[in-house]
Amino acid sequence: MNEMPSDVLRLLTLLVDSGPMSGKSLFELVGFQHVNGKLDRLVREGFAAGALVAGSRLREFSATEKGLRVVAASKGVRASGKVISPGGTYRSDAPPTWRPGQDDFMAVKSRYD
Repeated sequence: MNEMPSDVLRLLTLLVDSGPMSGKSLFELVGFQHVNGKLDRLVREGFAAGALVAGSRLREFSATEKGLRVVAASKGVRASGKVISPGGTYRSDAPPTWRPGQDDFMAVKSRYD
């Protein structure tokens, strides 16, 4: 992956910041459309790893060392938007920019600090 699309990078950053999460949880948390396709791409290209949750049909995903390096290198140039702070709350540098028809959006569950 020479250039990671911003929505895929944001999803990888969320995995780095939050630790292991299921695809369902990620969708409910941030509202990415096509979250499963983005996760599959991250796994396929070695930036994330997925495993079945015991006693469930859910897959849990987490960033790999390669994914951690990519996110660390991109921290200074990441597109602004909501990110999880260490305390588990959400921050946003700018108002939401989602418009109908965009590929991804941020869910309304988040709050501004």
